[in-house]
Amino acid sequence: MRRRLTRREIVVIAIAAVLALAVPVYLFLFRPKLEEMAVAEQLYAARVREYQQVDATARRFPQAQAERQAVADRLAVAEQRIPRTFEPADVALLLASAIKAGGVQLVELTFPETPPAPAAGSTSGQGSGVLEAPFSLHVRGTFPQAVQFLRFVEVLPRVLSIDTMTFTAGPAPPLLEITIGMKAYVLQ
Repeated sequence: MRRRLTRREIVVIAIAAVLALAVPVYLFLFRPKLEEMAVAEQLYAARVREYQQVDATARRFPQAQAERQAVADRLAVAEQRIPRTFEPADVALLLASAIKAGGVQLVELTFPETPPAPAAGSTSGQGSGVLEAPFSLHVRGTFPQAVQFLRFVEVLPRVLSIDTMTFTAGPAPPLLEITIGMKAYVLQ
C-alpha cells in the first residue's frame, strides 16, 4: 500500500515541478529575449544620441549659413578694393600722395616688362585669383622725410606691399637714397 503524501510533501513536489518547468522555459525562451531587448535598448540609445547630434547640427545650420554669407560679403568688399587690371599710372597715383606728404623726391619708378604673375598661395590655375606685379621705387630725401614717407606708404591701400628696402647715402650729406621693391596686386 502506498502511503498518502502529506500536505507539506505535495507543496514541495509542486514547487519542484514548477521549477523543473520554469527553469528551462526561462533559459530557452525568456533569457534570449531579454538579451535581445538589452541589445535593442543599447541600439535605441545610440540612435537617440545620433539623432540629438544631427538635431544640434541642423539647429546650427542657419547660423552657419549666415556666417558663410557674412564671409562672402566681406570677400566681395575686399575684392572690390583690388583692381582688376594693372596700370602703372594707377600705382604712380597711389604713391604720389605718399611722396608729396613725405617731402621726398621721386628719382625713378620702374615697372618690369613681364605681365603680373600669380601671387603666392593664389588659385590662379583655376581662372580666378590674385596676381602680383613687382616694381621698384627710388626716392631721395633727408632721414626725417624718409621716415614720414614710409609712414604714408604704410597706410596706402593693401593692394601694395613692400618686399625689399635699401638705404644708401645720397649725393649730398644729409640726403638718403631709398630703393624700395614693391608689389601691386590685381585680381585675375
